[in-house]
Amino acid sequence: MPDTGGTEMPERMRVCVVGPLPPPMGGIARGVAMLVDRFRDDPEVHIEVVDIAQRWRGVHDLVPGRRLTAGVRQLTAGAVALRRVLAAGRTDVVHLHSSGGPGVLRDLALLLITRVYRRPAVYHLHFGRIPEIAGRGSREWRSMASAMRLATVVLVLDEASESTVRNQLPTVWVRRMPNGVDLDRLPAPHRNPAPAERTVLFVGWFLHAKGVEDLLAAWRTAAQPGWRLLFVGPADPAYLRSVTERHQPPASVSFLGELPHPDVLAMMARCDLFVLPSHTEGFPNVVVEAMALGCPVVATDVGATAEILGDDSGVVVAPSDPAGLAAALRDLMTDPARRAELADRARARVHRLYGLQSVLRQHTDLWRRVAGSPRHDRRPPAAAPGKHPVGS
Repeated sequence: MPDTGGTEMPERMRVCVVGPLPPPMGGIARGVAMLVDRFRDDPEVHIEVVDIAQRWRGVHDLVPGRRLTAGVRQLTAGAVALRRVLAAGRTDVVHLHSSGGPGVLRDLALLLITRVYRRPAVYHLHFGRIPEIAGRGSREWRSMASAMRLATVVLVLDEASESTVRNQLPTVWVRRMPNGVDLDRLPAPHRNPAPAERTVLFVGWFLHAKGVEDLLAAWRTAAQPGWRLLFVGPADPAYLRSVTERHQPPASVSFLGELPHPDVLAMMARCDLFVLPSHTEGFPNVVVEAMALGCPVVATDVGATAEILGDDSGVVVAPSDPAGLAAALRDLMTDPARRAELADRARARVHRLYGLQSVLRQHTDLWRRVAGSPRHDRRPPAAAPGKHPVGS
C-alpha cells in the first residue's frame, strides 16, 4: 500500500452511467464509450455502465410487433441491471442518457427505480425536438415531463430546449451540456491545395430524416465540374436502392457505406466541404468533428447545429429546402477563399468551446454537485431574476 503521509485518500465517486455502448455506433453510443474510456483510470471517478443499446435495431426499425417485443426485453434487461448496481449500495449518482421517442417510457421506469433506491439522477436528453414536442402538449411531452420531474437535474443540448424546460417546468433544474471532441486523437488536416477532384462529404445514417434525398435533389443543380459527393454511413439496402432509382444520381455521387470511425475522420481531414442536411438532430458530433478538422460546414438549422456553428463558422440553411441547400453548396464550392475563412473560424471555435477536457470537467463538477445534494432536491440553483447562464 502506498504511503499517503498519514492522510486518508478520498474515496472515488461512483457514477452509474445508463446508456448505449457500441454496436451500433450511433452518436450517443460513441459519446458513452468515450466517457467510459476517459474515466477508466481516473483517480476521482469510477464509472459503471448499464448498457441499454438497441442491438435489434437496424437502419430502419423492425415491424411494430417485433419492435415492441424487443423493446420490452431491452427494458427488462436494463431495469434488472440497474437494480443490481443500485442494490450493491455503492452508487453516488445515476447518469441516464436518452434519445427520447418511445425510449421515454423506458426512462420513466429507470428513473423510478433510481428514486426507489434514493439516488440522485442526471437525465441527459440527446435530441433537439423538445420545443416542438412541448408545443404539441402530446402524450410524449407528458411522459417526458414526468421523467424530468423524477430527475435531480436535466441536461439538454441547446438554448431553445433549455428555455422550454425552464418555462414549462419551473421546478426542474435544467442546464445545457455540450458534447465534447477529443482533439488530441483527431488526425491533422491534410488537404491537397490542387487536387484532381474535390469532395463534399456527408456522414451519417442513410435515412430520410437525415435529409439524404434533399441532398441528392440539391446536387442536381449544385454540382460543379471536378467535385464529388460522398455518402458515408450505414444504409438499408432496400431504401438505398429505392432512393437511387428515384433520384438517378450522376457518376459524381458515391455511396461508401459504413466505415470505421478512424477512416471517417481521415476522410474529414481530406474533404473540402462537409454537409449535414438533417430534418432533426440533437447535438451532431459529426459537425463538431468536421469543424475541428478544418472542414467548412453547410448544415440545417435543427437541434443545436446553429449554436455549434455560431454566427460566422459555417453556413446554416433551412431543413427540407433542397433549393436553399443547393445555393449554399454552390456558393462555397465556387469560393475557395470563403471555404478557407470558414474552416479557420470553425477550428478555432471548436478548440475554444468543445474540447473534451473542458466537457469532462463539467461532467465531474456536476456529478459532485448532484451527489452532495439531498436525494430528491430538484430545485434549480439560485440565480438573478431572468438570468440563467450556461452551466448553472
